[in-house]
Amino acid sequence: MIGNKFNTDFKFVKIAVGLLFSLVMFPSNLKSIVIFISGIIIVTYFFRNKRKFQKRYFLLNGTIFLLLLGTILYSNNLEYAFKKLQTLASLIVFPLFFSVLNYDDKKELNLSITKYLKLYIISVFLFNIIPFLWFYITNYTFSEILQHFKFIIIVDFGKYTIHPIYMSMHCCLAIIFSMVIFSKLKRKSEKFLHIIINVILLLFVLLYAKKGPIIAFLLTITVWFYFEYKKHFKYNLLIVLGLIIFFAIIPTTRKHFLELANIEKVTVDNPTSTNIRYTIYQNSFSLIKKSLFWGYGIGDYNDELRKTFKKNAPFLSEKSYNSHNQYISFTLIGGLGLLISFLIFYGKNLMIALQSNNIYLILILIFYGVMMFFENILEREHGVIFFSLFLNFFSFNKVIKPKE
Repeated sequence: MIGNKFNTDFKFVKIAVGLLFSLVMFPSNLKSIVIFISGIIIVTYFFRNKRKFQKRYFLLNGTIFLLLLGTILYSNNLEYAFKKLQTLASLIVFPLFFSVLNYDDKKELNLSITKYLKLYIISVFLFNIIPFLWFYITNYTFSEILQHFKFIIIVDFGKYTIHPIYMSMHCCLAIIFSMVIFSKLKRKSEKFLHIIINVILLLFVLLYAKKGPIIAFLLTITVWFYFEYKKHFKYNLLIVLGLIIFFAIIPTTRKHFLELANIEKVTVDNPTSTNIRYTIYQNSFSLIKKSLFWGYGIGDYNDELRKTFKKNAPFLSEKSYNSHNQYISFTLIGGLGLLISFLIFYGKNLMIALQSNNIYLILILIFYGVMMFFENILEREHGVIFFSLFLNFFSFNKVIKPKE
C-alpha cells in the first residue's frame, strides 16, 4: 500500500519537474504559477511520504538569497528591495524544492534526465521558431525579419517578451545539452534530428549576435571536449577554432566583436554595447570604493548607481542600465562579504561537480559563470529561474550522501 502511494505521488513529482524544464514556453505571468503548482506537488509528496528535510543541501544553495535578504536592513528604498527580492526568489525556491527530496528520489529522477533536457531543448527550439515563422508569414519579408527579429521579441512579444541576450543564452544552453545527449545516441534518426535542431539554434544565435553568450558557449564546449575527449582534445580544438572563425566572418557577429578593438567612454557618438559596459564598470568601481565592505543594500544599490551615471556619464542616465556584471552587482549590494560568499557557494558546487565528474553541472557552472561577467543574469527572470533550476537539479544527488 505504501509502495503504491509512493509510486503514484512520485509520478506527479516527475510531471512537476518536467513542467519546470519546459518553463521557457510559458509566458511571464504563468511562469510563477507553474513554479507554485510544481512546488505544491513536491511539498505534498514530502509530507505524505515522510521525507527528511536536507538541511545541509538547503544551506549550501539557499544561503545566498538569505544574505541578499539581510541587506534590506540597511536599504532605504524598500519598494525596490522587495521587487528585486521577488525576482531573485528562485535562489531560495529551488533549493527548498529539492531539499524535501531524498537520495532515492533523486536517483529516480536521474533516470529521466535525458527526457527533461529534451523537453528544455524542444521548448527553446519552439520558442524561437514559432514566433519567427509567425511574424515572417504575417508581417515581414524574409530580409526584414532577419533584421528586426531581435527587436520584435522585446517590443511585440507581449507576455513572452524576452531580451535577445537571454534568448541567445537559451539557444546556447540547448545546443550544449544537445551535444552531450548526441554523444550518447545510437539511432541515426535521433542524431539527425539533433543536428537539424542545433543548426537552427546556432543560426538564431547568429541572428541575436550577442557577444557574451557566444563567448560563454565557446568556452563551455571547450571544457566539455577536454573532459569527454581528452585523447583527441587537440583535434576538437579545431572545431572550436572553426566556430570562432565562423562567428568572426559573419557580419552580424563580426561587427560586435570588432567593438573590442576600440573601447572608450560612451557618448552620444559611440553608443556601442562594449563602450556602454566599459563606462558602467568604471562608475561601478568608483561606487564600490566608497562602500567596499557593506555595499548599499538590495534596495539602494541601483539608485546609487544611477546617481553616479547622472554625475559622470549623462548618456547612461537616460536609460535604466544596471551594472551588467553579476559579480559587480553583488559587491554593490552587499560588499566584499556578499561577493566572497557567492564565490564560495559557486566554488563549492564546482568542486562537487569535478569530484563526481558531473558533466552537466560542470557545463552549467562554466556557462553561467562566464555569462555573469557580462550580465546581471540572476536579477532577470530568464536568467535566475533557469540558473537556479539547473544548478539545484544537477547538484542534488552528489551533495546528499546515500546514507542520509
